[in-house]
Amino acid sequence: MIGKLKLLYQNHREVITYVFFGGLTTAVSLGTRYIAYFLGVELNIADIISWICSVTFAFFVNKIFVFRNKATKTSDWLKQGVSFYGARLTTLAAQLAFMNVTVYVLGWNEAIMISVAQVFIFIGNYLISKFFVFKKEPKN
Repeated sequence: MIGKLKLLYQNHREVITYVFFGGLTTAVSLGTRYIAYFLGVELNIADIISWICSVTFAFFVNKIFVFRNKATKTSDWLKQGVSFYGARLTTLAAQLAFMNVTVYVLGWNEAIMISVAQVFIFIGNYLISKFFVFKKEPKN
């Protein structure tokens, strides 16, 4: 049994660690949102603080643990950081558009639509990070 689990992890390490750290990123998001809110920060500002903290956390764990990106130059880190934040802003905008169309225009159930949106955003963020932000450079 242990051998099968080890083999499963070895064959799917990247996806497994992405899901694991995605859960931790959610915890960072919720934790910072509630801390800011309970400290008296206005709800929208608390959400912005939460988003910044969770995306920053996600950047570092994705770079280091999920995609094992080896770039060490400051310019590479900055390029990846800008790309990562840009991608996350893009998927946030896509989520907001999706929710507005499905919930406010079409009148579909908000709880179901946010769940559907989260699945697509999760997959989209993974693909963007893998193939654009932290893509493996070809070996010379």
